[in-house]
Amino acid sequence: MSTPIAVVPLAKGARLSLNAILQSFVATWPRLPRPMDAKKTEQSFSFNVGGSTVAFRIVPQPIADPDFSRACAESWFWPEAKKSVDDHRGHVVITTESHETRLNQVKFVSLATTALLISTPGTLGVYWLGGGLVISPEMFREFCIQMLPDSLPLYIWVDFRVAKSDHGRSIGYTRGLSQFGLMELETLNAKEEPDGLRERFFGLAVYCIENGLIIKNGDSMGDDDQEKIKVVYSDSSFGNVKRVMRLDYEAHAKPVRKR
Repeated sequence: MSTPIAVVPLAKGARLSLNAILQSFVATWPRLPRPMDAKKTEQSFSFNVGGSTVAFRIVPQPIADPDFSRACAESWFWPEAKKSVDDHRGHVVITTESHETRLNQVKFVSLATTALLISTPGTLGVYWLGGGLVISPEMFREFCIQMLPDSLPLYIWVDFRVAKSDHGRSIGYTRGLSQFGLMELETLNAKEEPDGLRERFFGLAVYCIENGLIIKNGDSMGDDDQEKIKVVYSDSSFGNVKRVMRLDYEAHAKPVRKR
């Protein structure tokens, strides 16, 4: 697992202020420890909160990552993404150095990114590398302000990609659970409509983030005795190079063990 990374594309003329970022952080989350050890160079800012350090690296060029263009074009959450960020002239890379859990690291980078969005005119969006997502600045800011630091704004961290197959079943996968040390989710034969499958993926993702990988290969889940969905650790059907947790709606499943 690599460190969580957020990238913020900037419009021409956007100017960052370390003092403004710090003031936004304190004003938005007054219950958190106050930032300390603030440092500034020509192309970077950093500060420490509760033993974790966040760094902002300013890059005076457009984002060169080809996955960024793909994420903009495929953004179901923000259809205007490509048009909105096309003219960006620079970007900021936000990272952290921390001994906290991966979840707390992800939260901390999100908090720092939100402080940047609040304080800096000309921020055009957020490219969240862990989930391959491009999110509007307004949506990212709103999710974080309303839900952090206590809840899980998974829609800005994890891509829940679902669709209807030619056979009438819903199919889908996640991208972003690996940043928490978890297996991604997939299915090829869900009985729910795509929106229902997305809700199932979301609930299962929250459960796994909060409890770890305690759902084992061969376990089953379901809302009642008539619905048994088998969990199968398998190769990916959607191009993921790592093994995934596939939900099989057709296979005979053994009951999930009580814990």
